[in-house]
Parts: sequence; C-alpha cells; structure tokens
Amino acid sequence: VSARISFQVKVKEAGSPLRAPFGGFEFYRKLSKEQLEDFVIQIQQKLIQLGVNEILIRNHPNLYNEVEAQLVNDSLLNLEFEFSEDVCSIILVDEKPYHRKIKISERQKLVKAEKLFEFERVNKKQLPTLYSFIASCREERNQSLSMTLPELRKLVTVFPDRILFFKVGTNSEISAAAIVIRVSKTILYTFYYAHTKTHNRISPAVFLISGIYDYALKHKISMIDLGTSMINGHVNKSLLHFKTSIGGVVTKKQTFTKML
Repeated sequence: VSARISFQVKVKEAGSPLRAPFGGFEFYRKLSKEQLEDFVIQIQQKLIQLGVNEILIRNHPNLYNEVEAQLVNDSLLNLEFEFSEDVCSIILVDEKPYHRKIKISERQKLVKAEKLFEFERVNKKQLPTLYSFIASCREERNQSLSMTLPELRKLVTVFPDRILFFKVGTNSEISAAAIVIRVSKTILYTFYYAHTKTHNRISPAVFLISGIYDYALKHKISMIDLGTSMINGHVNKSLLHFKTSIGGVVTKKQTFTKML
C-alpha cells in the first residue's frame, strides 16, 4: 500500500471525514504528483458509481507534514477541486522548556498557577466528570460541545489507548481540564480543553498545556495540535492570539470540495 483514504457517504456527499477534525490521505511511501492524481481519478469514478455527486476532503494541518500537504494541494487543485483554509496552531515539542516558548504575560500566570494548583493525568473513569466540567465552561462562554457524553464514551471504547485525560486543580475542585487524542506516535490533538471563568486572571489552561507539554516530551511526541482558531468561517483573532501566546505556531489546514 502506498496511500489510502477513507470516505463516509451521507446522502450523495462523500466526506473524509464525516465529523472528525480532519481526514484526508495517509501516505505509506513517497508518491509522485502523477500517481496521486491517478489515484484520485479512480476514486472519483468509484464514488460516481456509488451515486455520489460531491466530494469533501478535510486535510490535516500542513505542519504535520508539509511535503505531503503540498503534494495533496497541487494534485487536487490540478484536478479542479476548490479549497478553503482554516487557521490552526501547533506547539512544537523539543528540548526547549515550555516556559521559554510562551509570552512573558503567560509565563507570569504559569508561575502563579503552579503555586495554586496540581497537574494530573487521570484515567477514563474521570470522563463524565471532565466532560461535565468542560461543558459547563463552554456554557459560560455561550458555546457547546460537538459530541455528547455517550458519543465520547463510544470513542474511548473504540480507541482506549488513544484518548488521554488531564486536569489541573485542587483536592476539592477542577480549574482546567483537557481531553486529548493521540493522533499518531508523534502528535497530540487537544480535542476539548477549558478552564473556569473565575480563574481567568490566573489562566490555569496555561499550566494545563505546560503539563501536557511535559507529558509529550517524556513520551517522544513532537507536536501538540491546539486546533482551529476559526468560528463561522472567520479567524477568531482573540483565540488565535491566546494560542500563539501559549506557544502555538500558526499553520493552515485545507478543505477541498468538488462536484462530480
């Protein structure tokens, strides 16, 4: 196998993926632009036979593998796909201490949070508690979660070794929490993370990310994907500013569409 892609068909649209943050191509060896284009042409023919009239491919952030991202971009544009871009942020994990990757203002909050709270990785039994906490934090900000608790439980059941849980707080309360997906051996994706509004000045989320960074360093993980900074198709400047302040490097993620 040189490359693969999975689609989920809903009505007449084939999506890769249907609901996840990204899908797209997986490469197992180097392909030429001509080989990839031939593969996509065959995919289109097969999807037409299945009654599909629209393709959607949501690729991973370019920083995951910039060479492969460029190959996909060039090939799909040559085959008359249209595309849109999301702005994302990724923390690069290396020997440089986390506190040196963040802005001075966030560093000061980190020092305060380290004195007030404890960072902890917890097991999946804590899922209902963490989910409830994150959901309440989102409600404070008039936001919602994309998955229900039963849906998330199912995800944990299917991928028990890929879903990680972290929290920051005291013995009596949680101040920040994260549900993290291990995308690959070298990449973590912060699927859900949040902190309480009452602790905005201290920003325990920075301490939370600091703990996840240390976990990543220990387990030879090279990237922490903080996700998109887009809301309703537009860049949320305050969210992007926060993510870059806590060490995120800005990258883009393409979504390709085509009517068949």
